Amino acid sequence: MTFSERNELIELFKEFICIPSISGESNESEAAKWLMERFNAEGLEGRIIEKKPGRSNFVGILKGRNHDNPLTFMSHIDVVAPGSGWTHDPFAAETEKGFIYGRGTLDTKQLTIMQMFAMFLLNRKGIVPERDVVLIGSADEECGSSLGMKFLTEEHPELFFGNDYVSEGGGFVIKAGGRIYRTCCCGEKGVIEITISYSSPNGSSEARNRYFAVIEKLAAFKASVSITKPSEVFKSVMTDSSWQDKTLSNLWEYSTKDNLVIKAFDSSAIDFSKGFKIEAVYKNLDELTEDQIRKTIGDLVCDDSLDIRVVIKSHPYSCSLESKLYRSLSDSTHKLDPTATMLPMIALGNTDGRFIGKNTFGCSPILGNIPFSSVLKKVHQADECIDEESLVFGTDVLLNVIDSNRG
Repeated sequence: MTFSERNELIELFKEFICIPSISGESNESEAAKWLMERFNAEGLEGRIIEKKPGRSNFVGILKGRNHDNPLTFMSHIDVVAPGSGWTHDPFAAETEKGFIYGRGTLDTKQLTIMQMFAMFLLNRKGIVPERDVVLIGSADEECGSSLGMKFLTEEHPELFFGNDYVSEGGGFVIKAGGRIYRTCCCGEKGVIEITISYSSPNGSSEARNRYFAVIEKLAAFKASVSITKPSEVFKSVMTDSSWQDKTLSNLWEYSTKDNLVIKAFDSSAIDFSKGFKIEAVYKNLDELTEDQIRKTIGDLVCDDSLDIRVVIKSHPYSCSLESKLYRSLSDSTHKLDPTATMLPMIALGNTDGRFIGKNTFGCSPILGNIPFSSVLKKVHQADECIDEESLVFGTDVLLNVIDSNRG
């Protein structure tokens, strides 16, 4: 990337950060219009798709020689509300010591701009990629995606006939045990919502006792280890001393075990004379049916008087690390930063990748100036920021991916 291209990338990114596309406030339309204008200026196709006015999704395309298996870039253009505690205006894209501050700088406007500018650079050079490259900037990710990726996959399946997707969730750096690792999300846990209800026939005292007994049993849940292919590779690249790092050990724990989380509750507000209701979320690595999870919870609480209802919200998936896309992500990051080893992981939380599943890799490549442990503290928090050099690095990586990953 030339010096002028670098400056243009940074200025475009700052413009994009200055758009307050807060999820739920119908502001994604301004971000989508901005993307449309940029694509039109480059002579590239783009369109805006909405389920609800103002909640806009953007789709842009760089045409390749073949059209049967596009490389699809995914990111979301909505952000969470800024909240308090900022030392920089969250929508002014202020720069300090090479870092750009603003809401969305790490989640995920940085990825949108990296993807977009990589497409632009290739187009400007007159290089026609082997296959189409599609950019989907979705709305509503921060509020559940019903107006974004869920809507698009359900009502616009023509956008998702390809087999290769690059999304958010990875690309961050962990330094431990004398090694440097760069994460790549290669799967997600499924999400199952659980509701446990009890109608009290014997008064509030009996219901209260039963309630706390159920809470205690749910809190004591211990999952067995389940090793996916990404976790196998995770383990194989780790050094003995790296296991002492808290971030890495926590990633391993999350990536190899199901977890059961009780939703926030206030027992003092419950009228136990009418019974009670407990809500929880089960996150699973292996596919489970509703009957299987209902039995798991039933065996855990051991109380036939409880009504246990489950709803599968999303399914787990893990990606093949033999795919050309994963290899090109790994090779491209290593080419530009040979000090780091690619570390496949299961995504923390849920991303729009859950609506695709197949061959969806989370990778928004940045340098180690903001380690992964710091990223986790900045996303959705005050003073979210990214360094300028990481924007350049990530764009160059994705440019290499487009050029090297053949359909």
